[in-house]
Amino acid sequence: MSSGPRLVLVGPPGAPVLAVGRVLAERWQVPLVDTDAEIARAARRPVADILLDDGEEAYRVLESRAVDAALRADGVVVLGSGAVGDPVVRERLAARVRAGGAVVLVDLPAGESARAAGLNAAGAAGLGPTRARWRALYDERHALLEQVAGASVTVGARTPAELADEVAALVGGGAPG
Repeated sequence: MSSGPRLVLVGPPGAPVLAVGRVLAERWQVPLVDTDAEIARAARRPVADILLDDGEEAYRVLESRAVDAALRADGVVVLGSGAVGDPVVRERLAARVRAGGAVVLVDLPAGESARAAGLNAAGAAGLGPTRARWRALYDERHALLEQVAGASVTVGARTPAELADEVAALVGGGAPG
């Protein structure tokens, strides 16, 4: 792969994608680009505020710009789980994989993802409709994440450093290049 990031990491909500990305960027001494952080920086407010105040459509416009810039950057790129909802992003990631670039899914099963989102917490049983919508969103995004990834690692009980070891092995060792 001649340009763009050394590695793109994707994952469902709650997966430790950013933590794995941080470990690898530090190990390889390359920049880390977190598109959610880039969106918040550009908008000068938290992602949650953008989503609540401006709506998802406005957020996705900002996200599209951030992903476009990130996929031209050097280093390790971490995408938010919803980025793969954009067909242009999916095609760019698929093209990276076809050209030999690394796109790795840090996978987290639905139940673990729900726990990470707080949907299995005490009192969450009253959120039935919310849980059902969340599950439908998880299923939709997970299918898209699987489509764009050239490889995957499953979180299980492993630490971000252990997952980073496996990701590094999948992308050809530990050295950037």
